[in-house]
Amino acid sequence: MIMDQLSEKFGKGLGKLRKSRNLTQAQLAEIIDCSVSLIGQFERGKKKPSLNAFIRLADALDVGLDEFRVICEINKQEDIFKEILNRNAFYREAYERSEMSKDISKDKKFDL
Repeated sequence: MIMDQLSEKFGKGLGKLRKSRNLTQAQLAEIIDCSVSLIGQFERGKKKPSLNAFIRLADALDVGLDEFRVICEINKQEDIFKEILNRNAFYREAYERSEMSKDISKDKKFDL
């Protein structure tokens, strides 16, 4: 499970980095001599690059291992931030519904 999450985070980072270099998946695949579908699988976290592929990716994108790590951490922070926003929206909606429910209950008491 943890390895799957790491693969997914690496994949998101790889996709962002590739796009920041204005490369398509096809162009990157050609540079590192692999299939376009393999690049897509890396970016979706479905496959983990071998050490050889990882080194070729780093060379093709002109980054070091530290930059890949930082990109993955940024994605993790973005995911956490999105989760916080989603939870806040959920709780805000639940609170508003409970307040509306209280108002409706008060109105019904006066109707009796």
